[in-house]
Amino acid sequence: MKEKNLYHNAEFLNSPGYEEDASIFTSISHDTYKHKGIEKDSYWCSLKIRDCDRTITLSIEIGTQEQYKNSIYKVEKIVTHLQKFKEALKKTYEGQKTTPEKKGVPGNKNIGTNPL
Repeated sequence: MKEKNLYHNAEFLNSPGYEEDASIFTSISHDTYKHKGIEKDSYWCSLKIRDCDRTITLSIEIGTQEQYKNSIYKVEKIVTHLQKFKEALKKTYEGQKTTPEKKGVPGNKNIGTNPL
């Protein structure tokens, strides 16, 4: 059987007009193959995040129930972590706007100065 795309989504991550190239790409493909005369299913699931010249690629496995459960857990963890990070960014930026003499994130000497 020919490989079939079950899901495909790609989006730019930056605001319109922002010059840097960043994107997110997700896909799920299905194929079948024969092993010892028995037809089996094969799924290819991936998540790619690209920013400038750096790319993160995660393979998401759903071949077994255990892999499926772990993959759902992994995706939920990523979403939760990104939501927390978004809130931390908002709080940090708002804190810097109200106190311009502060530079970087309080307690983190590796962040540097506020570019805004």
